[in-house]
Amino acid sequence: MSGQGGLYGIQLAYDKAGKKIAIDHTITENWSTGATTGLIPEVNAAKAAGVKCIDAWLTPQDQAAFVQDLHSAGYKATVFGNDETNADDTFSKLAGDLADGTISAVLTSDLHPSPELTAFREEYKKKFNIDPTPFAETSYDSIMMLAQVVKDAKSVKPADLQKGFNSVKGFKGITGDLGFSEKNHITINAEQLTLVKYDAASKQWVEVKD
Repeated sequence: MSGQGGLYGIQLAYDKAGKKIAIDHTITENWSTGATTGLIPEVNAAKAAGVKCIDAWLTPQDQAAFVQDLHSAGYKATVFGNDETNADDTFSKLAGDLADGTISAVLTSDLHPSPELTAFREEYKKKFNIDPTPFAETSYDSIMMLAQVVKDAKSVKPADLQKGFNSVKGFKGITGDLGFSEKNHITINAEQLTLVKYDAASKQWVEVKD
């Protein structure tokens, strides 16, 4: 249950491991009102297929509804979230104790922030009165990388920017060292991510060690 971007990434990992995805359901979410969508068909499909690992690539609200529906159906499975699952406490508050065991991922730099990232967070909170999300941190790095490319290329023409981005190496961002190439346009790779699991007892996301 994911968007095409998420599905593509998951499919790559499964293909590399020589595994097949058991079920793939497309879900239309209501982004205009935030109302939760009906997820019982997906719960029943997972139950019928006997799958024990489910990637619920949904909004935090729908992820919470999904684990509640799993519980109501009396079915247990490990639920994997996406980059919004633990970005704030929306999911954990709505799901409550049923969020226990949900797995997500965080930037490793968020768990072990550099002095630059710590300074950014302090300045961000001072200006906006809220803590920055991982999206704010990576967006900042993206803009600063763009600024560096424009400066080096002395141009804003698309072809010049493309050439500039393809040659970025070791850009010192607040989230780590970033870089592109002609075949690699991913600024966040597996080495920069750490899996975390929600612990309902402590109401914290804790690093997965095994």
